[in-house]
Amino acid sequence: MYLRANSGHGQRKGHGACEKDEANKSAFLLGHFFDDVEPMLEPPALNYSVKGNKVLVAVKFRPGSNEESGRIWWMYDRGPDGSAAYISEIIPEDQWKDMKYDAKKKVWTAEIDIKKGASHIDLFSNHRKTIRYQSKDYKTYLSSPYTRIALESAREK
Repeated sequence: MYLRANSGHGQRKGHGACEKDEANKSAFLLGHFFDDVEPMLEPPALNYSVKGNKVLVAVKFRPGSNEESGRIWWMYDRGPDGSAAYISEIIPEDQWKDMKYDAKKKVWTAEIDIKKGASHIDLFSNHRKTIRYQSKDYKTYLSSPYTRIALESAREK
């Protein structure tokens, strides 16, 4: 699944830092109809820990996935799943960052400062893989699982 930041329910144009070159539909159709198209990314695993006033995030793909980038978005104290607040609240323009690739661990990493007084944080990351077919590049994106972290209970782990 690809989660385009702040584009839910077709109401918004998206976050200022969201991917502008996404060609998932074209790449999917090529892969569906032609056998010689490299596969798109498969869902990664997302792990996190809370250390002091930071959330440490690590996203790992299967070996040989050939993901090219990582970018993470987050939001503090979003409304409950399915509520009007959940649907209407958007990710603030300053709550994103590019992730770093740790070549030794083969994971995409990010550190997020915890906002004082926040009870939980929602986050997900997007990752690019370029599919090349007949001399044309198709930029595809896949998201890590959308994750809600209860900050107080996570600190106790």
